[in-house]
Amino acid sequence: MILFWGKIEKGDDLKFKKLVADNNIRDGAATVSLNSNGGHALAGFGIGRTIAENKFWTFVDGKSVCASACADVWLAGAERWVEAGARIGFHSTGITLKQGRREWTVPSNAGNALTGAYYKELRLSDKAIMMLVTAPPNQMLWLTTKIANDLQIDFSFWQPQTRASARKEDAR
Repeated sequence: MILFWGKIEKGDDLKFKKLVADNNIRDGAATVSLNSNGGHALAGFGIGRTIAENKFWTFVDGKSVCASACADVWLAGAERWVEAGARIGFHSTGITLKQGRREWTVPSNAGNALTGAYYKELRLSDKAIMMLVTAPPNQMLWLTTKIANDLQIDFSFWQPQTRASARKEDAR
Protein backbone atom coordinates (compact mmCIF):
# COMPACT_ATOMS: atom_id res chain seq x y z
CA MET A 1 0.00 0.00 0.00
CA ILE A 2 1.34 3.39 -0.99
CA LEU A 3 -0.33 6.27 0.84
CA PHE A 4 -0.62 9.50 -1.12
CA TRP A 5 -2.23 12.12 1.06
CA GLY A 6 -2.10 15.89 0.85
CA LYS A 7 -1.68 18.51 -1.82
CA ILE A 8 -0.13 17.37 -5.10
CA GLU A 9 2.83 19.66 -5.69
CA LYS A 10 4.98 20.29 -8.75
CA GLY A 11 7.67 17.57 -8.79
CA ASP A 12 5.62 15.00 -6.82
CA ASP A 13 5.36 12.93 -10.00
CA LEU A 14 9.16 12.59 -10.11
CA LYS A 15 9.29 11.73 -6.38
CA PHE A 16 6.57 9.10 -6.85
CA LYS A 17 8.33 7.56 -9.86
CA LYS A 18 11.60 7.43 -7.88
CA LEU A 19 9.86 5.82 -4.88
CA VAL A 20 8.44 3.12 -7.14
CA ALA A 21 11.79 2.51 -8.89
CA ASP A 22 13.92 2.59 -5.72
CA ASN A 23 11.64 0.03 -4.05
CA ASN A 24 11.27 -2.08 -7.21
CA ILE A 25 7.46 -1.93 -6.98
CA ARG A 26 5.84 -2.96 -10.26
CA ASP A 27 3.56 -5.34 -12.09
CA GLY A 28 0.47 -4.64 -10.01
CA ALA A 29 2.28 -5.06 -6.71
CA ALA A 30 0.77 -1.98 -5.04
CA THR A 31 -2.45 -0.20 -4.25
CA VAL A 32 -2.23 3.59 -4.03
CA SER A 33 -4.51 5.01 -1.33
CA LEU A 34 -5.49 8.59 -2.13
CA ASN A 35 -6.71 11.49 -0.01
CA SER A 36 -6.13 14.92 -1.56
CA ASN A 37 -7.99 18.02 -2.67
CA GLY A 38 -5.73 18.06 -5.71
CA GLY A 39 -3.02 20.44 -6.73
CA HIS A 40 -0.65 20.59 -9.66
CA ALA A 41 -2.40 19.02 -12.68
CA LEU A 42 0.75 18.02 -14.60
CA ALA A 43 2.23 16.32 -11.52
CA GLY A 44 -1.05 14.44 -11.13
CA PHE A 45 -0.85 13.25 -14.73
CA GLY A 46 2.72 12.06 -14.13
CA ILE A 47 1.72 10.14 -11.00
CA GLY A 48 -1.18 8.64 -12.91
CA ARG A 49 1.07 7.54 -15.76
CA THR A 50 3.39 5.75 -13.31
CA ILE A 51 0.37 4.02 -11.76
CA ALA A 52 -0.96 2.98 -15.18
CA GLU A 53 2.45 1.77 -16.42
CA ASN A 54 2.86 -0.40 -13.32
CA LYS A 55 -0.75 -1.61 -13.24
CA PHE A 56 -1.26 -0.42 -9.66
CA TRP A 57 -4.72 -0.28 -8.13
CA THR A 58 -6.11 2.97 -6.75
CA PHE A 59 -8.28 3.34 -3.66
CA VAL A 60 -10.19 6.10 -1.84
CA ASP A 61 -11.49 5.24 1.62
CA GLY A 62 -14.88 6.28 2.92
CA LYS A 63 -13.57 9.20 4.95
CA SER A 64 -11.44 10.68 2.19
CA VAL A 65 -11.82 13.22 -0.58
CA CYS A 66 -9.99 12.76 -3.86
CA ALA A 67 -10.62 15.81 -6.03
CA SER A 68 -9.14 17.61 -8.99
CA ALA A 69 -5.63 16.29 -9.75
CA CYS A 70 -6.16 13.50 -7.21
CA ALA A 71 -9.22 12.27 -9.12
CA ASP A 72 -7.07 12.24 -12.27
CA VAL A 73 -4.60 10.01 -10.41
CA TRP A 74 -7.41 7.71 -9.21
CA LEU A 75 -8.57 7.21 -12.81
CA ALA A 76 -5.18 5.64 -13.68
CA GLY A 77 -5.72 2.58 -11.50
CA ALA A 78 -5.69 -0.79 -13.24
CA GLU A 79 -8.54 -1.43 -10.82
CA ARG A 80 -10.26 1.50 -9.13
CA TRP A 81 -11.67 1.01 -5.66
CA VAL A 82 -13.78 3.20 -3.41
CA GLU A 83 -15.30 2.71 -0.01
CA ALA A 84 -18.83 4.00 0.60
CA GLY A 85 -18.62 7.65 1.63
CA ALA A 86 -15.58 8.45 -0.53
CA ARG A 87 -15.85 11.66 -2.53
CA ILE A 88 -14.21 11.84 -5.96
CA GLY A 89 -14.51 15.10 -7.84
CA PHE A 90 -13.58 16.50 -11.24
CA HIS A 91 -13.49 19.97 -12.80
CA SER A 92 -11.96 21.82 -15.70
CA THR A 93 -8.36 22.93 -15.50
CA GLY A 94 -8.00 26.55 -14.55
CA ILE A 95 -5.49 29.33 -14.52
CA THR A 96 -5.38 31.96 -11.80
CA LEU A 97 -5.23 35.54 -12.95
CA LYS A 98 -4.08 38.40 -10.71
CA GLN A 99 -4.55 42.12 -10.89
CA GLY A 100 -3.27 43.94 -7.85
CA ARG A 101 -4.79 42.22 -4.83
CA ARG A 102 -7.63 40.75 -6.87
CA GLU A 103 -7.36 37.12 -7.94
CA TRP A 104 -9.71 34.91 -9.96
CA THR A 105 -9.61 31.59 -11.76
CA VAL A 106 -10.77 30.98 -15.32
CA PRO A 107 -10.83 27.80 -17.42
CA SER A 108 -7.60 27.07 -19.30
CA ASN A 109 -8.13 25.81 -22.85
CA ALA A 110 -4.55 24.54 -23.00
CA GLY A 111 -4.91 22.85 -19.61
CA ASN A 112 -8.13 21.17 -20.65
CA ALA A 113 -6.52 19.98 -23.89
CA LEU A 114 -3.77 18.33 -21.84
CA THR A 115 -6.36 16.85 -19.48
CA GLY A 116 -8.28 15.42 -22.44
CA ALA A 117 -5.11 13.91 -23.88
CA TYR A 118 -4.30 12.31 -20.50
CA TYR A 119 -7.83 10.92 -20.21
CA LYS A 120 -7.50 9.49 -23.74
CA GLU A 121 -4.28 7.73 -22.64
CA LEU A 122 -6.36 6.14 -19.88
CA ARG A 123 -8.86 5.01 -22.55
CA LEU A 124 -11.79 7.04 -21.30
CA SER A 125 -14.63 7.60 -23.73
CA ASP A 126 -15.08 10.91 -25.53
CA LYS A 127 -18.26 11.43 -23.50
CA ALA A 128 -16.33 10.94 -20.24
CA ILE A 129 -13.58 13.30 -21.37
CA MET A 130 -16.10 16.03 -22.17
CA MET A 131 -18.14 15.55 -18.99
CA LEU A 132 -15.22 15.41 -16.55
CA VAL A 133 -14.05 18.88 -17.57
CA THR A 134 -17.52 20.45 -17.59
CA ALA A 135 -17.49 21.92 -14.08
CA PRO A 136 -15.71 25.30 -13.85
CA PRO A 137 -12.33 25.31 -12.04
CA ASN A 138 -13.91 26.68 -8.85
CA GLN A 139 -16.70 24.04 -8.78
CA MET A 140 -16.81 20.24 -8.74
CA LEU A 141 -18.57 17.40 -10.50
CA TRP A 142 -18.79 14.74 -7.78
CA LEU A 143 -18.68 11.22 -9.15
CA THR A 144 -21.72 9.10 -8.34
CA THR A 145 -22.44 5.53 -9.33
CA LYS A 146 -24.95 6.81 -11.90
CA ILE A 147 -22.48 9.25 -13.45
CA ALA A 148 -19.73 6.61 -13.47
CA ASN A 149 -22.07 4.15 -15.22
CA ASP A 150 -23.16 6.78 -17.76
CA LEU A 151 -19.51 7.59 -18.51
CA GLN A 152 -18.36 3.95 -18.48
CA ILE A 153 -15.89 4.58 -15.64
CA ASP A 154 -15.50 1.23 -13.94
CA PHE A 155 -14.77 0.93 -10.24
CA SER A 156 -15.53 -1.45 -7.39
CA PHE A 157 -16.79 -0.83 -3.90
CA TRP A 158 -14.48 -2.03 -1.17
CA GLN A 159 -16.22 -3.23 1.96
CA PRO A 160 -14.11 -3.70 5.06
CA GLN A 161 -14.53 -7.04 6.73
CA THR A 162 -15.96 -6.60 10.20
CA ARG A 163 -14.67 -8.58 13.17
CA ALA A 164 -17.99 -10.44 13.41
CA SER A 165 -17.86 -11.51 9.77
CA ALA A 166 -14.17 -12.36 10.11
CA ARG A 167 -14.96 -14.67 13.02
CA LYS A 168 -17.73 -16.33 11.00
CA GLU A 169 -15.25 -16.87 8.15
CA ASP A 170 -12.69 -18.34 10.52
CA ALA A 171 -15.28 -20.72 12.01
CA ARG A 172 -16.07 -22.34 8.67
